[in-house]
Amino acid sequence: MAAWALAAFACLPIPAIANDPLSVSASALPVFERSNPDNQFDVLTYLGGLVLNSPDRRFEALSGLAMVDDLLIMVTDEGHWVTARLLSTPNGAPADIADARIGPLLNTDGGPMLNKRLADAEAVTLLGDRVWVTSERNQPIRSYRLENGALIGSAGLPFGNTAPLPGNRNQGLEAMVHMTEGPLAGETLVFLEEPPRRASDPTALRLRSDGSHTPFAVRRMDGFAITGAAELPGGDVVLVERHFSWGDGLYMRLRYLPADEIANGAVQGRLMLHADGGTIIDNMEGIAVSDHPNGPILTIISDDNGNFFQRTILLRFQIKGDLSDLLVPTQPSPVARPNL
Repeated sequence: MAAWALAAFACLPIPAIANDPLSVSASALPVFERSNPDNQFDVLTYLGGLVLNSPDRRFEALSGLAMVDDLLIMVTDEGHWVTARLLSTPNGAPADIADARIGPLLNTDGGPMLNKRLADAEAVTLLGDRVWVTSERNQPIRSYRLENGALIGSAGLPFGNTAPLPGNRNQGLEAMVHMTEGPLAGETLVFLEEPPRRASDPTALRLRSDGSHTPFAVRRMDGFAITGAAELPGGDVVLVERHFSWGDGLYMRLRYLPADEIANGAVQGRLMLHADGGTIIDNMEGIAVSDHPNGPILTIISDDNGNFFQRTILLRFQIKGDLSDLLVPTQPSPVARPNL
């Protein structure tokens, strides 16, 4: 949840227990940074973006993202799932959204989440035909069946009815990724949004199917919060991170985490992209990685917090360089976000 979000509602309206067609319109964002119209950013090429709008008030606060082929699987921090097909050009540039659907995330009793504490979904990852969802406010990981583009059935609890890694109030589990390759294959990584109260407490966990886990530490720098995670080909990880203050403005950072650093228990990572107020970013929270013949594609979605002055935007970048040459993250001088 971003620092500028309005106060949360104490209770949410009870939605229909169904999945409904959703009207979503898309408009193009062809340039990521005004001063860099060729869209080249070190190892990344900006392929394009979309501003997404819907008359349905449930289509807001998209906080987590996973992908199966062209199917976007998203969750909101108001307790809904959203799926849609991303239409793209042959080179991977986003063109439009089709076949969007929306429905409530159900609790273990088969009913909808009835308050913000339960409904505050923040991350999503795939394990075969199962979709795992984290909630921010120290809630357990919940599991759903993916069927015909919908999240079906009552929630399962793969790790019991408590949060595997409790955080500070509204700064709990914000990012999650199930690993399928490399030394971490078969494990699910979860990350706290903000550092824990005590420096000795873990900031992330490696969860295994037998219930065992291994804590590890991700170095926090420059006041950035972790908001999303995805697996890269070969078993490394990419994080999306956010920094916001009224004085400095809004930033997004993409950080590359080598699998061997995670396995060793202490992660610093390397900077893939640093975006400030000269770019088209909003409150970027969800990230997914797709295969492509020209290089892996990163798809990133924003959480508009339900605010009229924010946008739901989808951005796509392609990796076209050697990640091993990247530098450790540093913070440039602040650049305030302009009115866009």
